[in-house]
Amino acid sequence: MQDDSDGVAGRAGRPVLYPAINRFAAEPVAAMRVAGVHGAADWAAATAVWRVLVPGARGLEGEPVPPTRAAAVERVALALAAFLGIPEPPLIRTAVADADPGLVLIPAVLPAQSGPILELAAAIVGASANDADALAAVRGRFQAVQRAAALVLRGSRRPIIAAAVARGLPWRFVSTVGDLIQVGEGRAGVRLSASGSRRTGEIAVSIASNKHLANAVLQRAGVPVARQRVVETADEVRRFGAEAGYPLVLKPVAMRRQEGVRFVYRPDQAAAAIDQAGINRQLVVAESYLPGPEHRVLVVDGEILAAFERSAPTVTGDGRRTIADLVAAANSDPLRGDWRAGFELSPIVLDAVGLDFLASRGWRPDSVPPEGAVVECHPLPFVGYGGGRRVDSTDRIHPDNRAVAVRALAALELDAGGIDFRCPDISRSWREVGAGICEVNPRPDLGAHYLPGLDRDVGGLFLDRRGPAGGGHMPQVLLVGDGRPERRARRIAEAVRRAFGWRVAAGWPGGGDLGGLDCDPGGDTLPAVASAFIENPTLDAAVYATTPRRLLAEGVGSGRLDLVLTDRGPGRDWPEALAALRATAAPIAPLPADDAVAVARVIAAMAPYRAGGRG
Repeated sequence: MQDDSDGVAGRAGRPVLYPAINRFAAEPVAAMRVAGVHGAADWAAATAVWRVLVPGARGLEGEPVPPTRAAAVERVALALAAFLGIPEPPLIRTAVADADPGLVLIPAVLPAQSGPILELAAAIVGASANDADALAAVRGRFQAVQRAAALVLRGSRRPIIAAAVARGLPWRFVSTVGDLIQVGEGRAGVRLSASGSRRTGEIAVSIASNKHLANAVLQRAGVPVARQRVVETADEVRRFGAEAGYPLVLKPVAMRRQEGVRFVYRPDQAAAAIDQAGINRQLVVAESYLPGPEHRVLVVDGEILAAFERSAPTVTGDGRRTIADLVAAANSDPLRGDWRAGFELSPIVLDAVGLDFLASRGWRPDSVPPEGAVVECHPLPFVGYGGGRRVDSTDRIHPDNRAVAVRALAALELDAGGIDFRCPDISRSWREVGAGICEVNPRPDLGAHYLPGLDRDVGGLFLDRRGPAGGGHMPQVLLVGDGRPERRARRIAEAVRRAFGWRVAAGWPGGGDLGGLDCDPGGDTLPAVASAFIENPTLDAAVYATTPRRLLAEGVGSGRLDLVLTDRGPGRDWPEALAALRATAAPIAPLPADDAVAVARVIAAMAPYRAGGRG
């Protein structure tokens, strides 16, 4: 993404990234300049390309025709972001942005993806569904953007980010450790690794991640689990099968997401299964197969936050058609298709695992099930194999089953976990119907609770328990002046330290002071300094200083300010700088010449944080 050293967004029609509080918006944005008119025929062509790219998603049809090409690109870019699952906070535009009809703006929630999304939107608006070469090029760009966004938002990240955005909590990816998300600022912030937090014990995660150790711990705690044994040879698999009965499930001791999972329905399948399950020369465990639907139960701090039932891929016999024909008919459902194209459900897969499973039940693809007979087509009840919509089972869990889930996490000393619980009817006690835990997942994937059929705000429920207290904000003040405002920032920060006993940083483009310690922010802009301060868990407050010119060229880097003090001069940058600052809704006042008066105003702005009344 190009820089903005000349002060003009996208002079060549390329995207520019602006950090928080910039000439166009109070939030981080990606901006691009687009010229040209846009009529009904142009919009029809763009929506036709959209339908080709994402036939399973909601289209753009029925919306008013955008009046300009820039408005069309912006609308398509926002639709792309929504399709990719990128949370979109409200965008507060400045007067400068509102006065520019050729300017396209979108929130830069994921900075590295925002520019490519704008470029893709412009390509969609300019393409034709009847031009095979142009359409192929757009499809390639779309798939690249989709892969990149899916990687960044994988697992628990999307729900946590969406919950933070919905609650107005400041968040960011920690710049020095890309897998960490920080919600909140400075000392008020918390860091999350997926759904793991500072409360997540390393020893507990180590035990839970080892399927054999976890099974043994749970069994000794009186928790119903599958029978299990470590196996090294096919003969050992067969001996265990003779004791426990078939089918057996073989899995590596420490892999996740069904990697290496194999099923053994007959003794002659043991050798191939153990070879395939031993990924990376890991130990392999064999365990008895637990019948019944599988439920993912999310437990946090001894409380069940959510649970859902994974529906196996099934077809229902009509007494006339074969299983293969029934599967083909099910796969013709307009709701089924490639999830990457926006379809809710995936096609039912009759792979080797599914065929073995059918055979174990006495079926073949050419079998004709009786009318009304429900045939499960695969042993793995996941959407990727054609499983149905997930069913929320949170409110149907029997008290005995709730107690088992809570006891399982307590036995493993986990603060949070996703329990895979198989039970014929979760509304009835496991003591009555039989049930068991397949495994407990530490740092559970919250994203699993957001597939079709589920609408519980799991990310929000989790963040309410693991997010920052209050609003998570660190008090921050900005000084803007034409001279050397950083000198006054140092003095004001020192005065606040003495007044409150806080650790207060002073920062300016290219440097900072952490209470007598020089700071190397890793960049020469104020946003780099602000990022270093916001990510510092030992800081209580910050005072920034910059010039109006640098504010317009670089931004501030912090999306929320408690006070702005300006030492306004005759420079030509002041009107736009003040327009940008007004969009933040922060109080703006002249910077007093007397340090004592300036300090008093800053202390008054920060005092509510000391009293705990705001954040």
